[in-house]
Amino acid sequence: MTYSGTPADGNDASEIAEATDTLRKARTPLVRRDVVVATHRALTLAGDHQAADAFLEDVERHASYLERCAEQADAVLRGDLAASNRLWLLLRDSIGASPRAPASILGDGALEAQLAMPQTIDPEALVRLVAGVTRAANRPSEAETMLESLGHLLQPLFTMDVAAAAAERARAGDRSLYETVVTARMAPVWRAGVQPVDPVRPTDPVLPVPGQRLDADRVTLDLASWQEDHTSPVLRWGPVWGGVGGTRKAMSQIDRFGTRYHIDSISNPGACAGETVTIRGRDFGPMGRVSFPSPSIKDPAFALGAGDDGVLAGVSATRWTDTEIDVVVPVWATAGALHLNAFVRHRDPCATIDVYRLGNSVLFVGGLASVYEVSLGGVPVDLAATAPRNLTPGDAVALTWRSSGGPTTRISIQLMDGATQLWSRSNLPGGFGGVVLSVPDPAPQQPRSVRLVFTATSACGATQPLSLPMWLSVPPHLSIQYIEVTQGVQADLAGVLAGQAMPTVAYKDTAVRVHMACDRKGWFNNQLDKITGTLLLDGRRLAPTNVRVMLPPDRGFAAIRGLSNADLTNDTLNFTIPAAWLTPGAHTLSVTLICNDPSGRIVVGQQISWTWVAKSPLRVRGVYMALYGSDAFILDYVRAALDYLPTPLTDIGIAAPRWMPHTYDMSASDGWEDLLDDLEDAWDDADEASGVRWLGIVSAGERYLGQSLAQQGRSGVPSIAVLAMGDRPDVGAHELGHSYGLNHVDLPAGSAKGPFDAADSGGRLRRAPFDVRTSTAIPLPAGDLMSYFEPIRAGISTCMRLFLNA
Repeated sequence: MTYSGTPADGNDASEIAEATDTLRKARTPLVRRDVVVATHRALTLAGDHQAADAFLEDVERHASYLERCAEQADAVLRGDLAASNRLWLLLRDSIGASPRAPASILGDGALEAQLAMPQTIDPEALVRLVAGVTRAANRPSEAETMLESLGHLLQPLFTMDVAAAAAERARAGDRSLYETVVTARMAPVWRAGVQPVDPVRPTDPVLPVPGQRLDADRVTLDLASWQEDHTSPVLRWGPVWGGVGGTRKAMSQIDRFGTRYHIDSISNPGACAGETVTIRGRDFGPMGRVSFPSPSIKDPAFALGAGDDGVLAGVSATRWTDTEIDVVVPVWATAGALHLNAFVRHRDPCATIDVYRLGNSVLFVGGLASVYEVSLGGVPVDLAATAPRNLTPGDAVALTWRSSGGPTTRISIQLMDGATQLWSRSNLPGGFGGVVLSVPDPAPQQPRSVRLVFTATSACGATQPLSLPMWLSVPPHLSIQYIEVTQGVQADLAGVLAGQAMPTVAYKDTAVRVHMACDRKGWFNNQLDKITGTLLLDGRRLAPTNVRVMLPPDRGFAAIRGLSNADLTNDTLNFTIPAAWLTPGAHTLSVTLICNDPSGRIVVGQQISWTWVAKSPLRVRGVYMALYGSDAFILDYVRAALDYLPTPLTDIGIAAPRWMPHTYDMSASDGWEDLLDDLEDAWDDADEASGVRWLGIVSAGERYLGQSLAQQGRSGVPSIAVLAMGDRPDVGAHELGHSYGLNHVDLPAGSAKGPFDAADSGGRLRRAPFDVRTSTAIPLPAGDLMSYFEPIRAGISTCMRLFLNA
């Protein structure tokens, strides 16, 4: 470039202005605005809008001023001497800063945030700002003061990082650091309201420094002061950010906008250790290093590079020009991508800066023999992934690979199940190759973890075998067969589709059972485990209630073998909808099933609409037929009994007597009859409202061995009061059924007194009932609630009689 010595004309001035503007736009902003906005939102959500706004105001007030400083610092680094004066002027005057909380009271959380990489500030822009301020100084003491001033200006931005860490801790449940940070920031604001404000207060400089301050009249550059051995300015930035140390001694940058180097070719790309290769191309620059691929850190061959800086920094070349590089292949090199660490080094009294340039990479196939690329069925395999790829028994899969080349390279492949070899190929050539993998189906037929092992050998040596995780399994096909909505008993899918579904009552806990099917074409008996999912009721999310008895208990998962078995609780994925959500009318249920099977993630969904019917509640009051029964026990027993009946649990309570101790012999029928008479008399004496039933709860301690169901409860048909044993709420429901006019169902035949009511299927339940309270299935055989065939649950006939008439 030549300099004519004539003033620039208008066009030249315009070009200079345009170039300056381009550089300004290319500069990375110092403040990350998106992080500031996200932190402000997090602080607001943590609970203090005023503090969040105060932190944001501090950052905004300082950010624009700091961007001016950063712009001048970049100009200094580009060689603009006048910019050093402008930067000095910017750092001489204060814009104020809020008091900083001492690190000693903020604790370890703040210390971690202070020592970590800054988030609110772009780290690379910060390093350039510090470097520019240092370079702008005319002597070390001036650099010290300017950097202290800069630290004061940066303080609110680093404080924002501490506040962000505090908000994150608060979100996780620990609000201690958050409340301390908020108090530290807001204390001056709160204090202003309780003490007089001094109307005349001198403006402090940017950062008060004991002793040294910026000169009122700036001195000229004193080069000798930078070269004195005893001069070692120390940044006192520890309280602001602990990560700055050492940045003034050595730095590196990446020139993203400069000319990129380009590698055209490598001579002898399959060279072994100790051989020299020549790299040809253009724009390599004056110096740099060659970065060879190295073995994995878990590979024993990685130890070959112990103590060699070339593993990380690159290998020094024996010859480096702008178009050719000669370099010796190191002992630890293996096949893979080779690139250059090309840089230009800048030195000045303050810092050494290596400016690296970007460029392309090329494939090196020499060094230690290794397999560096594998594909299955034409799909590349991620060699670093820990998740297995699935292999389906009986399939024929195209298996291809790329490895180190050279005439001495040989490849062997094994499919291993532990120490058992299921399939193998050997003595295959290096470079690019392929075979057909016939996936075996070992006995027993069950999913298993296997490994596909590639071993490469050559005269150059070898890395450890490449072992890839695989999963041997026929992938399952999962589908939803039926979404059962039940409050105890429900028709099957055919009945529901035919309009014969059992009605569900509004404001009553309801279970949802998702019946599923798994198809593996018979392989592994069509089994599938670890099925979970979610239920959305009108957008409200519920988690599964499944609990499998294991150590520790396995929660939230179902497993099936072909089709769900309704008799088994965990053959369906189960949910419980709380009564309060179930208002009368139609509701939308959306089920999503998820199974993270090793053969591949499965997601299946289905949506249905279901209607809950408004019904007047059965009015029941509990009485404990002994002394000192707790109110909680009485109410819970009443709820448990009514869980068996089609009614909301919205009109229950404790009868006026609360306790009715007695002296009757409960081993005899006369004792039960006499106690029931007393309970009915008490109902009359209390002037109880018409339609209210009393449920007398007999202490379970009065049970005698060998008692039958007929001796565990009493009621008339109909009646105003009933009795039942305190550990049998199902008997309480049975007796309440009598009180509402229901007769026995004759099952087992002749076991109960007549008259009898007819029942669906003779009183035997056709479909497994479901206990909503415990979220468990009741396996068949089971009998109708009004029978003596245990276990008893309200069958279709009994349920409909109570629903329509009670």
